Amino acid sequence: STWGLKSVPTLPRLLRALFVIATLASICALVRGSSSARHRIRDPLRSPAMDSSAQPILFLTHGAGPMAFVSEADGGLPGVCKGSKTAQFLERLPSTALLASRPKAILVVSAHFEKSRPTVYRAEANDMLFDYGGFPRHTYELDFRPPGAPAVADRVLELLAAAGIDAGVERKRGLDHGAFIPLLLMYPDASIPVLELSVLSSLSPQEHVAMGRALAPLAAEGVLLIGSGSATHGRSNKKQAREFLDWLKGVIADDSLSPAEREERLVEWQRLAPHARLNHPREEHLLPLHVVAAAAGFCQGAVIQDDLIDVMGMALGFGSYAWTPTAQ
Repeated sequence: STWGLKSVPTLPRLLRALFVIATLASICALVRGSSSARHRIRDPLRSPAMDSSAQPILFLTHGAGPMAFVSEADGGLPGVCKGSKTAQFLERLPSTALLASRPKAILVVSAHFEKSRPTVYRAEANDMLFDYGGFPRHTYELDFRPPGAPAVADRVLELLAAAGIDAGVERKRGLDHGAFIPLLLMYPDASIPVLELSVLSSLSPQEHVAMGRALAPLAAEGVLLIGSGSATHGRSNKKQAREFLDWLKGVIADDSLSPAEREERLVEWQRLAPHARLNHPREEHLLPLHVVAAAAGFCQGAVIQDDLIDVMGMALGFGSYAWTPTAQ
């Protein structure tokens, strides 16, 4: 490109040179932005996506079991209990511009569904799997039974097969709490069809990236893809958890990184992230992030939640991230 010089052919050579310098300086200033802009180009919770049919791609920290439905009076832990800031974040998320378009289905990659190969929970009507223990009786009476999405399940299997990935199917499992807890907060009417996809017991970052790449077309097809896990899930203190969260935030949202650099950093998280194993002694709660980041093409994402909560002497990082249709 000549940056518009053909439109000013009569300018003296010096003025044309100054024109080029000024133009390039303006472009560089826009690209650099402020230091805070490196972590968010725009606010996806307030800025509507341009394509009304396409869905964003999300990673959500789903919290501490069913604590979001346990009040402090019933033993709920401050910071993560019913009515807490973290619970309200999920309750309010569907009313933001990020989710202004109703998805035709929701696919949850859950940290609590682990198999030796990618496995789709394919059901006509969903049941529930109460895969936690020691909580108040009413948390075993929560009701979230949305329709299944068998056609979308078949599409997921088709995409995985096209990528050379052998996948399996389960039909009677039920939605685990990695799916039904955040979705019960977000969509309590349970009217949107839901299905789940497992993480892999190999815990291989590369294999989860391959899964995500295969699923990339789903967002444009109106399917809301959610990686449900936790930004931290270990025994770190607040300082160690904050340093890990800040590293993760940089990988997701720093606009100076290329997609290849983001992929490399997520794949090599054990080596590159501060206090990696203190924050994830076992990485099943982190790997849904690898799936959804890959589905988004490792483009720059946005930080939509960045909270650090002290839970019984341990720090729990509530980091959630979004990739919008316009960013892909």
